[in-house]
Amino acid sequence: MTMTTRAYRGLSIAALAGSLALVACAAPGAPGNGAATPTPTPTAMASVESAKSVAAPTPAASPVTRAEKTDLIDYSATYPAPAAAIPALKALLDKRAGDARAKALADAREDQQAAAKDGFPFHAHYYHADWAVAADTPRFLSLVGTIATYTGGAHGMTVFEPLLWDKQAGKAVAVGDLFTSVPALETALRSRFCAALDRERSRRRGEPVKHDDDPFDACIDPAEEAIVPTASGAGAIDGFTVYVAPYDAGPYAEGDYRIAVPVDAGMLGAIKPGYRGAFAAR
Repeated sequence: MTMTTRAYRGLSIAALAGSLALVACAAPGAPGNGAATPTPTPTAMASVESAKSVAAPTPAASPVTRAEKTDLIDYSATYPAPAAAIPALKALLDKRAGDARAKALADAREDQQAAAKDGFPFHAHYYHADWAVAADTPRFLSLVGTIATYTGGAHGMTVFEPLLWDKQAGKAVAVGDLFTSVPALETALRSRFCAALDRERSRRRGEPVKHDDDPFDACIDPAEEAIVPTASGAGAIDGFTVYVAPYDAGPYAEGDYRIAVPVDAGMLGAIKPGYRGAFAAR
């Protein structure tokens, strides 16, 4: 026998009422059973907000690589995520990369035209700039750029460039400006740098440095090289590494030199008071 529409609706309403009654019994705090509706506590609300924050983190910066390879140039420029995370520093590195590419391309075109005119082979140029973190402290991000170039000669060349970013000031700072004067920087570095350089020269050459008339036996001025602030931890700058390009301290076959000089009490005293708190002796 077919159930009437009214009877079906009646059963549905009865079933729904029963279900609501069961729900009310099962939830003591629900409205309608004599208990007040609970109000979320501040702690609970804070937990919810905290969960929302964790669920939607700020995207982390990624390392940046720009590369191009043509018949004229083999070009690349890279810098690490901590540098990419600082918009003003990223803009500075992007500009340097763009300027370097434009110059490398112009030089290669000029060389290619000269080769065609004079009837000798043209070899593609290259420019590779690789920036790496030397120190990342609350005050400073210290980068060192290894820049390798080839412009058609017998071999390529490598130079180094420091880039010290003052997070507090929001700008790049020259390493020499950290010190009370350039002579103070030279005095703070020179004796220990020269001793360490000679030790490394002796190790590579298999004999003591003679200090005769050979310019590759003489000490060099560290202030004319790439002086890069370094850190053994995350708290403070506690050293400097002097990056010496090939040919500056020895023949090309010896390659570059990287001479580490820890910060000591004398060097700490030569740093300007405004920067001294960001450094530590070791």
